[in-house]
Amino acid sequence: MAWNKNVNMSAPCKNVIANPVGVKQSIAVLSFTLLLAACGGDSGSGAKAPEPAEGANDGREVATLVDMGRCTNEREGDTVYVAEKLTDYLCKNNSWVDLSEVSSDMSSGKTDYDTKSSSSNNSDTDVPEGFVRENISVTGVAQKGPFKFGSPLNLYELKKNLTPSGTVYKDEISSNKGDFVIPKVSLAYPYAKLEVRGLYRNEVTGEWSTDSMTLRALTDFSEERTDVNINLLTHLEYDRALYLVQEKGYSIYAAKKQAAQEIMTAFEFATAVTYSEDFAIFQNEGVSVTTSAGNATLLAISALVMGNRSDAEIQNTIDKFIADIKTDGEWNDLQTKASMADWAYDFNYSTIKASVKSWNILDIPAYETYLDIYWNNVYGLGGCSVNRKDVVAPNSNKLSKNYNKYFICNGSQWDPATTFQKDTYEWATGKTGEFKKGNVTDTIYIYNGTKWEVSERETTIGLCQNSNVGVVSKFNGTYYICKNNAWGTATVLEYDTYGLKGVEGDVKAGVVNKDKYYVYENGAWRVATSEIENNFGACIASRESEKHSLNDKYYVCESKKWFQISAEEFELGYCSTTNAGVVSKSNNVYYICRDNAWKTATPLEYDTYGWKEGIVGEVKKGDITSAYYVYRNNKWNEANSVEQALGSCTTENTGVVKTIGNSYYTCKSSSWTSSTTVERSLGSCTSDNSGTVDKVNSTYYICKNNAWKTATTTEADFYGVSCSKDGAIVNGSVNTAKKYVCDDGTFRSATNDEITLNLGCTSYTRYKIDTVSISHNSIEKWVCGKKWVYGKIVWGEDLIDSRDNKKYKTVIIDTMTWMAENLNYNYYESGNAKSFCYKNSADSCEKYGRLYTWSAAMDSAAVFSESGKGCSANTSVCIPSVNGHVRGVCPEGWHLPSNKEWNFLKSIAKESYGVANAWTMQEFNKRVA
Repeated sequence: MAWNKNVNMSAPCKNVIANPVGVKQSIAVLSFTLLLAACGGDSGSGAKAPEPAEGANDGREVATLVDMGRCTNEREGDTVYVAEKLTDYLCKNNSWVDLSEVSSDMSSGKTDYDTKSSSSNNSDTDVPEGFVRENISVTGVAQKGPFKFGSPLNLYELKKNLTPSGTVYKDEISSNKGDFVIPKVSLAYPYAKLEVRGLYRNEVTGEWSTDSMTLRALTDFSEERTDVNINLLTHLEYDRALYLVQEKGYSIYAAKKQAAQEIMTAFEFATAVTYSEDFAIFQNEGVSVTTSAGNATLLAISALVMGNRSDAEIQNTIDKFIADIKTDGEWNDLQTKASMADWAYDFNYSTIKASVKSWNILDIPAYETYLDIYWNNVYGLGGCSVNRKDVVAPNSNKLSKNYNKYFICNGSQWDPATTFQKDTYEWATGKTGEFKKGNVTDTIYIYNGTKWEVSERETTIGLCQNSNVGVVSKFNGTYYICKNNAWGTATVLEYDTYGLKGVEGDVKAGVVNKDKYYVYENGAWRVATSEIENNFGACIASRESEKHSLNDKYYVCESKKWFQISAEEFELGYCSTTNAGVVSKSNNVYYICRDNAWKTATPLEYDTYGWKEGIVGEVKKGDITSAYYVYRNNKWNEANSVEQALGSCTTENTGVVKTIGNSYYTCKSSSWTSSTTVERSLGSCTSDNSGTVDKVNSTYYICKNNAWKTATTTEADFYGVSCSKDGAIVNGSVNTAKKYVCDDGTFRSATNDEITLNLGCTSYTRYKIDTVSISHNSIEKWVCGKKWVYGKIVWGEDLIDSRDNKKYKTVIIDTMTWMAENLNYNYYESGNAKSFCYKNSADSCEKYGRLYTWSAAMDSAAVFSESGKGCSANTSVCIPSVNGHVRGVCPEGWHLPSNKEWNFLKSIAKESYGVANAWTMQEFNKRVA
């Protein structure tokens, strides 16, 4: 940190020599004490200035308050600078007074306490008793840089309150190094102001100034001083010293020392200056170490003031500094201070030596150290020593153009720190693969197993962390994506869609590959798969039925997929089952949705589109054309000229005859045709009046096969007759004497037998038996087979089976007697010879008789006779047709019919009754009963 006058500087200062109170040393022995230490560091000092020579103290400066000794009458008015307090103390009324806290009464300017005598009167009216110095030669140098030869120089004698006494000595600069000599100077007062004005050499540019400058110096000749230098430090302290003397009551010595110390503090130098007029910027050889250090400090301050400024800017900087410190001793222009530090940091120190060398001046103090100290402290770096080697610190001065620039101590000076040095300062070893952000910059470092090194990829694109999962970044031409806390090579999809925002269905060109397209679907980007997706995005549910055209192709969004459609579908909409039959127009062409495709509509389709159901036969003119349409068969049809006039020919008006003018038309087969003469009278012949007989004039016609034909005599006879009862015998309508049979809905001529019986033998009366005549014991019966036939049937006497006394009817057909009922005798023997009821139901036996196995029927067990003994189904010798009659299971006196007997009965049945196979006797008798 920078010191000020109230900071205790005992700790960093060295070799302060305290003399016993009252011991005075000649000014010729030591005219100045220089103390220097660097500020702002924490373990060392900056460029180290030389220490004061041993014994260098005149009693006006001590280390501590104890070293001041007592304030006695002999020391009344003396001023002593106490290093540990950084202030002056005045001996007044036997007490030491801290001049930094002097009261307003003491700062009135009416009393001046001289370092030589406490009894001197400070009044301006006092007349001095004589010369304090007489006939001396005042020598020195006037240097900003050196003032130009011949520049005017004046010495003004000053009273005790530093007001002019009126005595002035005039001279001029006698060399281009700024030397001057003012001879024969006699002073009644020991105080004087020296003032020079003229052009000067600029140490930085090496050139003469273009504007004149005035410099002043305040000095005290009371102790045999003859050498006085005029320099920038004497000039900067002048107004401050006058203020301290005239306003605060300081002695000239104390005021000059205070002002000089404040200037050193302002410039960040830990320097205690006793007499600034002892310094010269071009004097290094043959002087003490402390004087050489002071000269170097003076040259450093001079260089800082000049910098890169113009003459006018230099003068303005000096004037502002003087005005700033005059009343409070503090330099508050922090911006100028920072700008000077920036200049010093950038300045090539060899420039001044080169410039001065060109003036043939080689005696230059080591000012470079003090420029380093200045910018080191203004930047807040402090000193750089071996103890602070490798320490890294930033420029903390926010007003500096190099603010936050980092430096590293190399053991003797601050060098700019590399990014690596400032970023990894004081880092410990890490784990292999561990990443770490720099202390200062955003550079990322990775520990490679042995040391930290820059991770160029992570420095460029950052670390992969939870906060940037999914982020895509590019490094050295490769795209990476942050996954699982590590950068991995990104896919084209990942880097091409990174940062793209979209809504469902969007399509966008790739971020990198502008010729690639991506669609946003289901909350994510995917590669577009078709030309239509490249241009219009994804087909999603919300875009259902959306259509687009592209390069003379047409597309529709359906079921989340783009389908190519026809131009008609694009214009008219998608053709599906939902709009089947719809007619629409495109480019003056009418289309109809049919079979899931738009097809060119017929005039009928577009002329009648939207028509409601009509009335059968209704005729209407088309909506588009002048064509006419007729409603038939539950739809509209194209109407011909006849239909336009007559309406449609439908099932409802089939057979209708209508006229157009003198032309007749008959509705048949769903169309109007020219009517025949018969049709004009009888109407159309259709299925509805098929078989109808009608008469036109004297000719009979019959409707056959949808046409009127001339009827036969028979067909004519049926005119007006209804065949309503099958088998009925009717007379002809025309030939009334002729008989006809109604047979299956039609008439045919009746046979003589049918006329005799008055009943036709038809499919309706087939097998019917009719009784013709009856005698006592004979019935003549007619049976309808293929025709009517008859025969005699005689009922025989009832048969009583003596075995179980059951009774059966008998019938005589021709010469044979047959049982008219089935046998119901319960024949049972072991083995296969047995009888049974149908479905084992006793009721069936009562109704139908019994069923017998072959063995039982043949009586193979010879229960009743020997004729069938041992006969079985496969013993052909036992068959009755071969071996005579077999009684079998029959009652006594009866036998089983032989084949011959069965065939005789079958022949009678076939001839007389029209049956191919013989009936059982029971069936025959049921029919003839």
